[in-house]
Amino acid sequence: MDSCLDVASTTRAFQEIQEQKERKKANPRPPENVRACTADYQRHYEATWDKKTKPYPGMVETEGTHTAGFIGSEFQTALVGQTPLGRIGQPDDIANVAVFLASDDSAWLTGEQLLATGGLR
Repeated sequence: MDSCLDVASTTRAFQEIQEQKERKKANPRPPENVRACTADYQRHYEATWDKKTKPYPGMVETEGTHTAGFIGSEFQTALVGQTPLGRIGQPDDIANVAVFLASDDSAWLTGEQLLATGGLR
């Protein structure tokens, strides 16, 4: 008797799967809420879709790093000791990377994480 129930339940499950497939064929579009969410996402990020490459700076000497006490600290000394270029970044270092990424010279880059860290990994 148990095996008959298993066969019957398996048959029902198979029929439900087939019915679901038929419903999907009849209405292949995603639900309205999915389309609306996707359209909203597209509008929000459309400007950045063509090129998502941006610089990821390491420690840069700024007003913020001075205020936070990093400049002249043991932390700065240790960080500079690990950096192949032997110094922390300056605002112009990051600005030059940003200008490059905004220019046509970087047209072949897309979706990359460009580390601007003086070689520190």
